[in-house]
Amino acid sequence: METKLLSTAASELNDSQLATAIVQSLRESEKLRDLCIASAAKAIAHAISCGELLIVARERHRGEFLAWLDGYCRDEKGDPLFSQRSAYNYIKAVKFKAALGEECPEFSTLKELFIAAGILPPPTSADEIQRPPAPLFKLQFALNAPPPEEWLSMDRKEFLERAKPVVDLYERVRAAEKAA
Repeated sequence: METKLLSTAASELNDSQLATAIVQSLRESEKLRDLCIASAAKAIAHAISCGELLIVARERHRGEFLAWLDGYCRDEKGDPLFSQRSAYNYIKAVKFKAALGEECPEFSTLKELFIAAGILPPPTSADEIQRPPAPLFKLQFALNAPPPEEWLSMDRKEFLERAKPVVDLYERVRAAEKAA
């Protein structure tokens, strides 16, 4: 099956030009991936900050917090920015992170944080089946990955979980070689 080229000009490149274009595209893709990861971390930090500010507002307006939230937290059109339930979810996320302290794993999405905090239910097996494995855990990619010290905590844990069958197989093959 032949893939459709993005432009007809690409088919006219010589091998050196094609390789250069591939390297440039790969580098740009990696740069944008890193920006996405950094943006996700910033988004989570701001969500936690939002939760902290909601806690201050709730303490300041005891017994009237929901009315205060409804009256003050609106967009430029006058619509509520988020539901009361969402406000409490942000507050729960702050409490969860505070309870774990230094042991709190890094999250790449607010959804992951909400699942870990028990705010959202964990994905069902049907959700996991639909989600393709992260490329980090393809062995070929993992060998070229950045040092594990630079990985997110959750990526290290998932790698260990997914690599275990390979490590077990390695140990069995090693034992068979020693026995032979």
